[in-house]
Amino acid sequence: AGGTDVGEQAAAAAAAVLSPEQEFEACLEHAVTCMMAEVNAVGEVMLEVGAPQGWGPSRLDSRQLAQVLAALQQAAAKGGADATVLRQGSTEMTAEGGVVSACTADVLVRRRATGGVPSMEVRVAVIGNVDSGKSTLVGVLTRSMLDDGRGLARGKVFKHHHEESTGRTSSIGQHNLCLDSSGGILNDSQFRATNCGDYVKHASKVVTLVDLAGHEKYFRTTAYGLTGHMPDYACLIVGANMGVVGMCKEHLGVALALKVPVFFVITKVDICPEHVLKNTVQSLASILKKPGVRKKPYLVRGHGEVLTAARNITSDSLAPIFLTSAVTGRQMRHTATCGGQAAAD
Repeated sequence: AGGTDVGEQAAAAAAAVLSPEQEFEACLEHAVTCMMAEVNAVGEVMLEVGAPQGWGPSRLDSRQLAQVLAALQQAAAKGGADATVLRQGSTEMTAEGGVVSACTADVLVRRRATGGVPSMEVRVAVIGNVDSGKSTLVGVLTRSMLDDGRGLARGKVFKHHHEESTGRTSSIGQHNLCLDSSGGILNDSQFRATNCGDYVKHASKVVTLVDLAGHEKYFRTTAYGLTGHMPDYACLIVGANMGVVGMCKEHLGVALALKVPVFFVITKVDICPEHVLKNTVQSLASILKKPGVRKKPYLVRGHGEVLTAARNITSDSLAPIFLTSAVTGRQMRHTATCGGQAAAD
């Protein structure tokens, strides 16, 4: 009888051992279930599919990656969300037989806009020295337009007549950048403060840009915007032709003291000589490396680096830097993408 029991246990143990294909299916099913639970709870999730420390099964070949992406899109559609592949690539991974090349993908899963569920919101405070181009940046992003170099874009977001005449913000302005479930921007040239509700109603995610004053005499107003409006992130604007001067350092100090994650946008690169731009970037990098800041400058040049910046924007050690122009539109899409893919705290 004892021998029979041992034989039955051995048979049961053998039956319990899964084949590689069964193990892959079980891992994928569990990962998809956990992913949809997170989407239902917070509204969106960014996945590193196939990465060593990423989501779901790893060491995928092209066929397995296609199977995983199809399962993701099917589960997302069933749960009222969209799964958008942002990037596909490959990485080197260590296996039993040595180093192998595995397929990877970055996927955004975001809940669709529905009438009963409010849109997700991320609040970004736009700070920096006077005349660095803060309101112009906000106008270009929220109105889906380019500036003419003479204040066209900033005139769309000013609240008071004296702001239009001087070109300087003196109050706190809030402007919405509306995104759909696949990461696309809903704002167009017809966007106005009066019809903003129509855009928000169809948005899966709303990035609220809090436009703050840069002049030193309005510093109390800016400080109130950084505290009372509870931003998730701060966007520090630096004029390429001006450098890190004036209130720029004070605004950075307040954001760091409040432990608000900061990313940096260098504007007006279209009118800045190359050597001046280089000095501005070097000056900003040296400030970021100082003991009170201790951040690693990360210059964003392409779409892949945007994803890395968005994923690590809350890190205390990384400082994404964008080089933009409101006139030519350089890296404006990258800046909006980074803010749109960053998660709310």
